[in-house]
Amino acid sequence: KARLAKSEVYVPLPTRQPAFNYPEYLRHLSIESLYTCVSMWVQCTMKRNGNKVTTQISCLLRNLFMSQSPILDSLSLDMNPDIWKDHLSFLQNGADTWLSRLRELRLFAPLPNWSIFTYLTRNTTRLRKLDIYLINYPSIPADAHSIAMFIQVQQSLEHFILVNNTHLIPNSSTAQPFHNLLLGLSGAQPSSTSTESRCLPIFLSALASRQDALSHAEFSGISFEGDASLNALSVCFQNLESLEINSCVFPTNARSWVPTDLPGLRKLSFSPSSDSNYDVFLRLIKGAKEQLREIYIGNVASPAPTYKSVIDTIIINCPNITTFAAPWSTDDMSQLLNLLRRCIKLQSLTLFNAEQWNSLSDNNDTDKNDVSSFLPKLGTSLPNTLRHLDIELPWWFTAGALESFLKNSKAPLETLKFRNSPWISDDHKYLVKIAFYLNDTLKDKNVVQGTYLKFFGCSLKKKSKKARLTR
Repeated sequence: KARLAKSEVYVPLPTRQPAFNYPEYLRHLSIESLYTCVSMWVQCTMKRNGNKVTTQISCLLRNLFMSQSPILDSLSLDMNPDIWKDHLSFLQNGADTWLSRLRELRLFAPLPNWSIFTYLTRNTTRLRKLDIYLINYPSIPADAHSIAMFIQVQQSLEHFILVNNTHLIPNSSTAQPFHNLLLGLSGAQPSSTSTESRCLPIFLSALASRQDALSHAEFSGISFEGDASLNALSVCFQNLESLEINSCVFPTNARSWVPTDLPGLRKLSFSPSSDSNYDVFLRLIKGAKEQLREIYIGNVASPAPTYKSVIDTIIINCPNITTFAAPWSTDDMSQLLNLLRRCIKLQSLTLFNAEQWNSLSDNNDTDKNDVSSFLPKLGTSLPNTLRHLDIELPWWFTAGALESFLKNSKAPLETLKFRNSPWISDDHKYLVKIAFYLNDTLKDKNVVQGTYLKFFGCSLKKKSKKARLTR
């Protein structure tokens, strides 16, 4: 309080014992969220923008939480220039004991100073989860090795995320200035391709040393160039149960580095940055084979023959999947039926329209998107294990087609969504049919009208097997 008083911040004496001890229940601390909250409080209370005062109060609260939170084991060190200027002082201010209890750490780091990893290596060695979000790679080899050493000392590391935001930020008139602003605030310099190619093998080799415990890995915006990176990545893949690859770049020979046998892989999420990356995805599917349970495919460039071959590979090799989410084209309905007939354990199916596939005129093309004749076949093909069906496609269909779909289906659906479909109207005959066939199993009975008509919310209520529409 004395320190705050010097900055003209006066804290009143409490009139009674607090009824709730907040630090006692705090499990996760985000330094940036704390700083932002305090900054808003200072502006509202003191009617001024006091960065110095905000930093002082944030430091005091941060130290209070660290010293009085017995269950606090998760920390986020987010991107904020004032936080990073102060990070060494707060880490060295009696935080050793608390840092040794950390199990989860998230770093969003356009770092002006990489020495934090050297300090953390001495005090934090029992992480289960480590997330690193980069906008720049370290330009000095010693800094890259300090990150690698920090990864290596984590004996129980199970969950690892590495994101290079430089590659993920779109090249647009609004996004690029924001990217430059982040670099300017942090004092960091943008990484060159040579810097990334030098640092990445060091990071991945350290991660490969933790392969026995590692069960989940996620890579976003990473350019995997060079044999050293690919070799280390191959070792990382060996024992994974869950793998996510988003908008990464692979060389043409990358598929040869993917292990031919991935017996532990249960979940695979892949968003190719180009058609050339499909080879890696195909190799991963064939490596996991019937062990795969969940497959998620992000936006793809186009419904090219290569993408269709990916779906065929899934149909042939992955009969035991329970969750499938992917972009789909109205032109590939027969392939969808083949998928449903082959994957008889499917519990959740999500189909969406890739942004690049169709223009607005395509979405409004009623002839192209009319699935009235297909919908009854879809109902017949749904496996009786299916619980969740989410169609995010601009489908058009009649009430009769919907009734045939529901009548033919043996799936006890708990969730049914036809998003982006302009079929719901004020004439609620569609809702009546859904209520009649699914009212005993459907849990989510909120219906949101399609984008082609004016929006309103409505809900179904069970009453003598009929639907009552409520605005």
